[in-house]
Amino acid sequence: MKYFILALISMSSQAYSIEVFNLVCEKVDVNYEYEFSLNGTITVANDGISTVSDLSYTLKNRGNNPTLSSGVLSKTGSLKVWEAGTILVAEDVLQFQFVDKNNEISYLNILANYPKNFSSKLRMKSGIVYKSKCYIQ
Repeated sequence: MKYFILALISMSSQAYSIEVFNLVCEKVDVNYEYEFSLNGTITVANDGISTVSDLSYTLKNRGNNPTLSSGVLSKTGSLKVWEAGTILVAEDVLQFQFVDKNNEISYLNILANYPKNFSSKLRMKSGIVYKSKCYIQ
């Protein structure tokens, strides 16, 4: 009975483990792309559900005199982790994704720690796609 209780306590403490990542996306600053930057956290529970909280973002339109807009985003979505070396990258790559067709930001796909520019995408309801490079701090 004593071992059963210890096993139950061990399993219940694992069931509620949470991991928090600080996420940063930076604009590459080129005139020919729609770009975004953001800062915030991704909270991951071991049930596979992840939440982005208070992501402060800035959108930059393309062109020589780009307009900027900003806001804050909090959403729940899915998270996938590719271990280092799996996709020919030296670090773990985290992919956070959500889809919400009723929201102004209808799609967000973050590839954190992926080395290529413009690997992360944010799609507006209007169809405009903003791109960025993201990493975990």
